Amino acid sequence: MGKFINAFASFLGERVDILIMPRKGASTKFKLHRLTILVILLAWLCVTAGGILFFIRGYDYNVIKADNHLMHLKLQLIADELERGRKYIELTHTTDTQMRQMLGMPNSKFSLSSSDWEKKKTQQDERAQKLFSGNLKDLETDEFEQYVDDIEDSSKTRLASFQEIAWYFANQKEGLHSTPSIRPSNAPISSGYGYRLDPMGHRTSKKHNGVDFAGKPDSPIFVTADGVVRHAGWVPSFGQAILVDHGFGYSTLYAHTTGAQVKPGDTVKRGDKIATMGSSGRSTGTHLHYEVWKDGQPVNPRNILNEIRRIAMGFLKKDSDFSSGEHFSVVSAECYFQGTLNVQGSLRVDGTLEGSVDNARHVIVGDGGKIIGDVTAEMVVCGGEIEGNVCANMLEIFSKAVINGDIRAKKMIVEEGGRIDGRCTIGEEQSVEVETEEEN
Repeated sequence: MGKFINAFASFLGERVDILIMPRKGASTKFKLHRLTILVILLAWLCVTAGGILFFIRGYDYNVIKADNHLMHLKLQLIADELERGRKYIELTHTTDTQMRQMLGMPNSKFSLSSSDWEKKKTQQDERAQKLFSGNLKDLETDEFEQYVDDIEDSSKTRLASFQEIAWYFANQKEGLHSTPSIRPSNAPISSGYGYRLDPMGHRTSKKHNGVDFAGKPDSPIFVTADGVVRHAGWVPSFGQAILVDHGFGYSTLYAHTTGAQVKPGDTVKRGDKIATMGSSGRSTGTHLHYEVWKDGQPVNPRNILNEIRRIAMGFLKKDSDFSSGEHFSVVSAECYFQGTLNVQGSLRVDGTLEGSVDNARHVIVGDGGKIIGDVTAEMVVCGGEIEGNVCANMLEIFSKAVINGDIRAKKMIVEEGGRIDGRCTIGEEQSVEVETEEEN
């Protein structure tokens, strides 16, 4: 071992001549120990390795810095999207409130009062301002999670509220179809609801639980709402009678009929023909006895005509034509409808309709309802106002109702107080024939 060390030391101690010979000029000669050359090489290697390491570390730093900047931008984008989503949730609260008001729907646990909503909105605004106003690198995880949880809870509440509104509207719509809201016959009313003298000649007073329509034999009788036929056959005093259960507490009775076209268990839709007019049972002549029962008690059928309100959603303004294939259509008290209505069934107007009504079976203008345009239908019942011409087989004008236009009708009944401003063509005689309906 000692010999090896001595030999290595002797090797390093030897001098080496380094000669530099340029192409021109004198040459230069250096004499260096091998140990010196080795030290120089080692120093060069250390400097090179250090430079490479410094470059690599600088590159990594720039990459990490760029990644952090990109992550900061993404986090800012997420924060902006969350805040924008929260603003949209605030808009849904406004829509929720408007829909409840238009449907006449009461508030529930899913809807906040204006003061409570403003308080909650202020709290959310303050939390958002605190979270996102500063540097996002200082964002507190717990506060951010609480902010996201608030948005999630608000979204769930709005979803539950809209589901509740949808259920309420569907229930109201079914109730609308189940409400007897049209006349069962085009014939005029011969006897109203309430107490009257016995029509069979007895000098006694008896309550009349329905309305009588006097018409020609075999005149069509229409069911006044959707339902299921519970009875179709002979009933003492009523003769051939049909009982229809409409649900929601409503049922209707059609008595003294002939030619029944339905049987128990049949499903019927509003406006379907179910029988023809006759004089079966205890009857003084051809007529239809019509009753409406609500929750087990008889009610005045004419009052039911005024019950269908607040069904259509919102304030509707439509500048184009509209065709309805439904059996029954409604323009509610909150609606303003502009355009032509081509109704294949029945129409009730409690709001304002600016445009003509064509090809309808029944048109009912309720109290406060108004049609600005011509009306063509099999039967028109006006309790409000019509500014236009009316063409119908049967026209009934209630007290305080007004028609500003010409009238062409086969039959017309005008209650005391009803007003017509225009020419009237009634029946084939082309003469004015005004009748006053009397109800006992």
